[in-house]
Amino acid sequence: MGTIVKKGLPCESCGSSDAVSLYDDGTSFCFSCTTFFSERDSAHSKEDPEVAVARKKSPSVFKKKQELSIEEISELQVRGFKDRGITKTICEFFDVRVSYGSNGLIDSHYYPYVSGDTTSYKQRVVDTKNFFWVGEPGKLFGVNKFFSGGKCLVITEGEIDALSVAQAWFDKYEKIYPVISLTSATGVKSLLEYRDWIRSFEEVVIWFDNDEPGIKAVEKAYRDWE
Repeated sequence: MGTIVKKGLPCESCGSSDAVSLYDDGTSFCFSCTTFFSERDSAHSKEDPEVAVARKKSPSVFKKKQELSIEEISELQVRGFKDRGITKTICEFFDVRVSYGSNGLIDSHYYPYVSGDTTSYKQRVVDTKNFFWVGEPGKLFGVNKFFSGGKCLVITEGEIDALSVAQAWFDKYEKIYPVISLTSATGVKSLLEYRDWIRSFEEVVIWFDNDEPGIKAVEKAYRDWE
């Protein structure tokens, strides 16, 4: 999928009269029954002039980041990540969404960052190092999923790491214990904003990557905590 060129189209799958959005790469998606239509299967792409114009103007349209609204992202499908060993159960718990490319494969993950009544999403383009924010940049991933207090809190450097820790716990104990994540190794200062909440746990485990940025982030976290 790419940039939306038309909204409010009918769906051949569920019969909705206005739930389908058409993208400039010829694919379409129904936000009612969450069905993805490839360019070949999308009835709306075959003769749509806006799709043809978009292709002529931008041959690299498939390389562009998605431009979905927060509302549209919240209605995307939830799927597990087989290559990471993360199940749909874990992704459902953290409300992680996915979108699909014209080949029918997952092309982006969307990680929700919730602060009060505000939700934003961090988009990770699959198989790349490209990340984009939809809405205001978030602070800590998963912090809205756990109550304050408890025996142990794990803080990781990235969302996938947090999901992996949650998966390991669920596989062994059939329960998800508190685990949150920074947006990246440069987001350590976000911990200060949640200092009281973090300190409500008896033990806090900082589980960052064992590379230079990760090591520096651990050192900064400890300095800020003193």
